[in-house]
Amino acid sequence: MTREQQNQPKQHKLSPRIANAVLLGMLLAGCGQDAESYTPPTSCDEETLQSDLQCEGVIKRALTTSRNHIEDESIELQPACSPPTQGDHYPRWSVWGESTTPIPSGYWIHNLEHGGVALLYRCDEGCDESVAALRKIMENLPVDLSCSSEVGTRSLLTEDPTLPFSPMFATVAWGHSYSASCVVEDDIKAFIAEHYGNGPESLCGQGSYSSDVAARTGDRSDSAVGESMTLP
Repeated sequence: MTREQQNQPKQHKLSPRIANAVLLGMLLAGCGQDAESYTPPTSCDEETLQSDLQCEGVIKRALTTSRNHIEDESIELQPACSPPTQGDHYPRWSVWGESTTPIPSGYWIHNLEHGGVALLYRCDEGCDESVAALRKIMENLPVDLSCSSEVGTRSLLTEDPTLPFSPMFATVAWGHSYSASCVVEDDIKAFIAEHYGNGPESLCGQGSYSSDVAARTGDRSDSAVGESMTLP
């Protein structure tokens, strides 16, 4: 080793796990606002933009938005609107993609904050063909260049039993929602094209909450930070 090499400062490399944790901490530091307590909203403050679409399709817009972080994930959040398009949510967001277990809105609202879209459905009598149509729409979305190849797009698909009627299919982005009683592919695609990527903090980091893993383990906190969930 030369004297010049001895005098050079040492360079430290973070392990991938530590680097992911550091990145997640930086992202959370810039997301939303921390709330010391949770008070459920008392009214749904939104307006209808369009109500003449197929299958009783309606597009709505939130008149006010908030994005407080509720640190305690054991608190069941109670949005005033259904589906919600903004509002109180947890510090963690859901992994992108399809979940076979309903994702609590407190996680996917955070996904909306990052510019993502959520495809939701409620089918009390079952609707496999309609869910397959939603899955196809999500899988065929244009590649998001801000995402890794693992993520692909900022989109997720989940059942939402809290939707106000059945059957109901909703596509939600930050501050806006489209809902209908059947899957109308053209209307869903048009809504996504207009509102995708419009969250107040547009980024495509992988989420650290998996509803499927939480259902399997019984522990909401049991999922890897910044890593996708691969289920057996």
